[in-house]
Amino acid sequence: KIHNEVLHLFHELTEVHESGQLLQKQDPHDVQLIFQTWRQRLPSVYDELPLWENIFSWRESLFSLIQANRHDDSLWTKTMLARIARKQQLSDIVQNKLSSAESCADISSAASDDAFFLLREQILMYKAYPLTNKLKSQSKNILEQAMNTQTFNTQQRAELERIKANLFLGQKNLAEAHRAFSNATSMSQTSARAWYDWAILCGDPKHKYQSKDLEEQMRQYALTCHLAALEFGHEFSLISAMPRMLYILRQ
Repeated sequence: KIHNEVLHLFHELTEVHESGQLLQKQDPHDVQLIFQTWRQRLPSVYDELPLWENIFSWRESLFSLIQANRHDDSLWTKTMLARIARKQQLSDIVQNKLSSAESCADISSAASDDAFFLLREQILMYKAYPLTNKLKSQSKNILEQAMNTQTFNTQQRAELERIKANLFLGQKNLAEAHRAFSNATSMSQTSARAWYDWAILCGDPKHKYQSKDLEEQMRQYALTCHLAALEFGHEFSLISAMPRMLYILRQ
């Protein structure tokens, strides 16, 4: 615990020093380099949220000072706090942080990566927590609007299809889930997460299909998807794919 406290103190002191540099720098390139460093230098996802808020509140106070120069990373910062709160299952804080991110003055002109990051967290919030009919409608509308826009690149649109597939899976709509996974892997054949999630769906023995032939076909698809996830470097495939594939082959 003492070791962690010292690390966090050093983190805070480092950013105080860099903040002084930011207030003095006029070159936008130099400012963006520091912002990129801040995005990479983060507490652990297992650290309590107040530790994250200490760092990020300091950053946001600095953004308010230099906003006149259009150097503002507030949208990404607020969205990242929402992401950590979601991972720590703090639902009220997730909604609060996302609402704060949505109110950012620069959201309409935000970089596409930052806008996608916010959109993804909005959808995952709806997926993670019980949905009222109103939230279900909002989730559906957000996805439809996102898929109809040209703002996002192919990989981002594929990720949205993957998330949509998991939403359908949560609603036990297997046909639409398969269709969305197919769209995701067609849009981006190197989307390892889409291949992995699709493999889990195809190989799950809980899902019953109309015939034995179709069940066998699903098992073959599961093997294909697991191999694709391994090929494209899914982080969990090396641990879980081989036992799953052996289980499928023994059936």
